[in-house]
Amino acid sequence: MKKKYIITTLVLMFLICILTPISGDDYGNYISTTGKLSESIDIAIHYYNVLEGRFIGRIIIMFTTYHKFLWNIITPLIFTLMLAALSKFIKNTSALIILLAGILLLNSDMFSQSYTWLAGSITYLYPTSLIIFYNIYIYYHQEKYKKIDYFILIPLSIIIPMFVENLGCAFVLGNFILLGYKYYKKIKIPKIHIITTTLSLLFLTIMILSPGSAQRSLTENITFNNLNLFEKIIYNIPNFNTYVFFKNSLMIIITIIPIIYYLIKKNKKIFIIFFSIIPILSIINNMYYTLPMKFEFLQNLSIINTQNKIYLVYWIIYTLLFIISINYIIKDKKEKHFIYFMLTLSLSSVGIMFILPTWGDRIVLFNTITLTFIGTILIDKIMPSKKLINKSFKLLYLLIFIYFLMCFISIFRINNYREKYIKKQLEEDKQIIEVVRNPFMYVWNNNPQSDYFIRTYKSYVSIPKEKDIEITELSYKKYIKIILGVE
Repeated sequence: MKKKYIITTLVLMFLICILTPISGDDYGNYISTTGKLSESIDIAIHYYNVLEGRFIGRIIIMFTTYHKFLWNIITPLIFTLMLAALSKFIKNTSALIILLAGILLLNSDMFSQSYTWLAGSITYLYPTSLIIFYNIYIYYHQEKYKKIDYFILIPLSIIIPMFVENLGCAFVLGNFILLGYKYYKKIKIPKIHIITTTLSLLFLTIMILSPGSAQRSLTENITFNNLNLFEKIIYNIPNFNTYVFFKNSLMIIITIIPIIYYLIKKNKKIFIIFFSIIPILSIINNMYYTLPMKFEFLQNLSIINTQNKIYLVYWIIYTLLFIISINYIIKDKKEKHFIYFMLTLSLSSVGIMFILPTWGDRIVLFNTITLTFIGTILIDKIMPSKKLINKSFKLLYLLIFIYFLMCFISIFRINNYREKYIKKQLEEDKQIIEVVRNPFMYVWNNNPQSDYFIRTYKSYVSIPKEKDIEITELSYKKYIKIILGVE
């Protein structure tokens, strides 16, 4: 039964990728090459020296953006690889559907930055999926390794650290924890663990110490770089509150269920009411981000000021209670240790961001998926198995499938209309080219506004440099006609 949902999700992700237009930085990446792999490698080498150390990720970005059909195939496969690995810990189909809902119904910014923006998905979804697969693979193969395991784990230990810094650090930390655990337990350390740990540390170092990373650090965020360590941490507390917790409503719901279960079992019912107030308010506060289109009147709800640093105290208590609920619900010692291990990696991937200036929804993807995964495991242990419940969750999955399919068919048709309309205006030799605004937020920076995005978008759709563009918003009636194909 689980295989059916995994395969169906593979199909859904494949359809989403096909229907997704390139956007944001993808415009610039697309026009930077003529599709040759050698050009992508040359650009990655150049970036390594002047901009960033993310060598592997940059090659994949440059090559697959031009050849988007490759991204259409690779992305659903990598996403499904992660899902298949996570599903090994899930017994009930209903719990698997909860997990699927949790990793699909992200806030629209995280979804667009991590799944449908080519550069963002390659930089964050790919290493997130591979780290999860890598560690679950080791969990199920740690007794003895065959030659095939070397061919799987060694390449991953080279590739994963060269996508993005915070995930590379978490991955290397995980390898060292595995070595330390075996040494502490006086277990013979497999040769493959020594090799993968050494390689992952080496390639992480190569990425972090790149000339491009050093140069970028000197020229960007100068004010932040001048802060001392304590000041940097204080500065980033609002970012931590906002991106790790407040904007992730469904993750909060999934992780708070086992906490409430634990509190009920311990007769702390009064505390439940008090403890649930902030999550409920944050969910209402984030309706603006949970809908496929952003409505301005919802943006002004401002029920909670996420910039208030005092909320960190609440999230620390929240995390501690979540850990206690893990200890209470999970009985199998090996499984419990693995869950703590994954929780440590996820928190470390965001913890390191306290000393870095650049935050965003995509940066906490690994943490969000991991916490959702752990919360689902706990729900799986306490969920009653009843036919009515199972049928309800099957219906939920069907609705999610239809919802995303409708959203991306709409996105595809609006984008097609926009490009045809641009072509028509160019044929009429208009000086100001109207670019129809795409109202769906499941595609990142799809409506070019800043100078860089305007310049690269004009080049991507062959608008002459001397012409100006203007983003035009249509009436909802007009959008509906475009989506239905009657316009």
